[in-house]
Amino acid sequence: MKIVFEDIKRLAGSSFRIMVNPKLNDFYYWHFHPEFELTFIVAPSGSTLRIGNYVGDFKDSDLVFIGSNIPHLNFDYGIKTEYEKVVLQIKEDFFKNDFVTTPELAPIYQLFENSKKVICFNGTTRELVGKRLKKIHHLPNFEQFIEVLSLFQRLATSD
Repeated sequence: MKIVFEDIKRLAGSSFRIMVNPKLNDFYYWHFHPEFELTFIVAPSGSTLRIGNYVGDFKDSDLVFIGSNIPHLNFDYGIKTEYEKVVLQIKEDFFKNDFVTTPELAPIYQLFENSKKVICFNGTTRELVGKRLKKIHHLPNFEQFIEVLSLFQRLATSD
């Protein structure tokens, strides 16, 4: 199947887009976009996870950080039961200019660099970040921004 470019629209004045439970499970959407994507999904095992050249089995929950322009299938494709999914998409230039030279953000910048290979998280990191991601859309814009930075700091310092 052909890979489709997804043109992501963010809200004006925001560096990212948060989607909570977008129901795309009946839609096969093999796509890519310049934005970085952090996805947390909780669903029954048995579905197939497709990111770049990787094809694997989905196991109860996944927390995956996908780098810019990496092709992937929507994580909920084919799921026939109830599930929860949160997708955080961040502009590809989020860590340009001053962010690159800010020492406190160095681990997060390195995480974004490492995402070119796709990063999967598990254990307590997956559980903690997943819980926080499920609540982030309830926060005001500035608090969302701070929470996004905090989440990425947690991911960047995770084993």
